[in-house]
Amino acid sequence: MTPLSKPCQVLYIHGLDANPSAEKVEILKQYFGEQVFAPQLAYRQNLNTFQDLKSFLEEKMKNNPVPTFIVGSSAGGLMGYWLAKHLGLSALLFNPALAYLSVFQTIDKEIKQILPFWVYLVIGEQDEVITPDSTYDFLQNNENPAYYTIKKIENLGHRIDIETFEKSVKNFISNLKY
Repeated sequence: MTPLSKPCQVLYIHGLDANPSAEKVEILKQYFGEQVFAPQLAYRQNLNTFQDLKSFLEEKMKNNPVPTFIVGSSAGGLMGYWLAKHLGLSALLFNPALAYLSVFQTIDKEIKQILPFWVYLVIGEQDEVITPDSTYDFLQNNENPAYYTIKKIENLGHRIDIETFEKSVKNFISNLKY
């Protein structure tokens, strides 16, 4: 059984021009169980990545009605944020590209039914790719503080090392609001 003490499923969404890290997938399996999905995404080639991920999650949730979580980094954090908001899920997001994305993506930002969702954001204060202030400004201007928790890490840049990743997974689980 996982530390959550009940079955669940997780979608792990990597960043732009990256790959799903096998080591990070193994950490997610250790804490959430075997149902960890980590697709290889081509953001530059597929402008409908968000809709594809949304359809994928909706199908998984329909066929396996267990708690579903999202973990995303950078561009994957942007996708994870909007997926959590659309589907009413909890998400762990590392340096999410909330304020901008360097490639175009079709993301439906009009939400017809507001579902409760919660995101735990890990923000590297030394990130020069996704500046922390852009994330803070986006959240302050667009989101209710009840829907997110921010963990600032002073010496963290854009890349998430394994130790920080695992510690953040533990913190996310201990702070879950589901």
